[in-house]
Amino acid sequence: PAHALSASGVGALSSDAHMRVRTPFRCSPHPCEYEIAFVSDVEGDLDYFNRWVAGSRCVAYTGSDEAALTLTHARAYFVYGGDVPDHGRGSEQLLRLLVGLKRAFPRRVALLVGNRDLNKLRLTSECAPSDLARPHWSIPAPHWDPSAPTLSQHLEQVAAARGGGATAESCDCAAERLRWMYDNTLGCPATFEARRAELAALRSVGSATGDNGGGGGGGGAAVSDEEVVAAAVADVMPGGAMSNYLRHACVAAVFGQTLFAHGAVDARTAGYVPDDSTRFCLPAAPQAGRMVDSVSEWVDALNGLLERGLADHAARPEWDAERATRGGEVLLALQNRDAMWGRSIVSNSYADGGCITTESAACVREAALADAEARADPSAFAAVASDPLDAGVAAWLRSGDEG
Repeated sequence: PAHALSASGVGALSSDAHMRVRTPFRCSPHPCEYEIAFVSDVEGDLDYFNRWVAGSRCVAYTGSDEAALTLTHARAYFVYGGDVPDHGRGSEQLLRLLVGLKRAFPRRVALLVGNRDLNKLRLTSECAPSDLARPHWSIPAPHWDPSAPTLSQHLEQVAAARGGGATAESCDCAAERLRWMYDNTLGCPATFEARRAELAALRSVGSATGDNGGGGGGGGAAVSDEEVVAAAVADVMPGGAMSNYLRHACVAAVFGQTLFAHGAVDARTAGYVPDDSTRFCLPAAPQAGRMVDSVSEWVDALNGLLERGLADHAARPEWDAERATRGGEVLLALQNRDAMWGRSIVSNSYADGGCITTESAACVREAALADAEARADPSAFAAVASDPLDAGVAAWLRSGDEG
């Protein structure tokens, strides 16, 4: 989940598709004069989002068709905390609604990147024809989850279920590779069919209006496996719904005295900016990065990293010939605690470890951190819960930076 933390005295920073802008917004001495609406982790559940909008004083639909959003008054602001797609049947529609609101109010709306947003950058390389040509047994398991089935194991399970002499080789196709990714590496086993249902619904609407709604084809609502794969990849390419969201989003934003980020601002993430060369891998040692002194400099540096990473992904959407590197690698790393050696501003979490402010939770946190550092094993950081009461972090956030 996203977290909002106090950052006293920090100038407001936001971003739009092409630039980061300073807004005139400061926390009012009379809080009722300004309202910031916040929601996060909707994960494609458009029905839930619609219920949230219905109860919001700051965000509303412009008409009964629920085709566009607006801010309801001149002092209304909105932050979406990240993780737009996956579990529900409204991922593409939600992406487009949020980007539309950001475009309409670029200085009063902030869209944050979450792990479920950034990890979709994998699709352009792992679903590319060049990768599909590689033998299934050569595709490694996810480095962050050693218990996950490999692609070969997934295909063997599919073949066994089909019977009739089916083999892993005969079942190997783009759709099964994408299902394997969703099921075993992205934590969203329902997404393939949810995306199919959404495409079918958009196609039905498009048939009635003369617009195919991005679903491809024409007439009828049937959507093939191949169309689901094509739509998933197109979403991440320039012009796609997810690509547009990422280009209008930011890693962190400050409105008035409140800092917003998808993950935890803790002693490991605060002020840390990974190097552009950071790899999405299980590193043998911490990868290169730097520390910055002020909150505003940190926010600006993280958002600059996002901008450069997206440009790199657009320039190199597929693997190189050795399957060693691809565009946007630093952004895939940014959302992965293992690759970041426990310093992911996107995925570090306060929520792991039970009731986070208790003495027992502090003991669990300290033991997990000591274990991770003693073993020099980046995968061990998954058990480390961030401390929401860290006095050092609080002092840094209140350091009087005026930007």
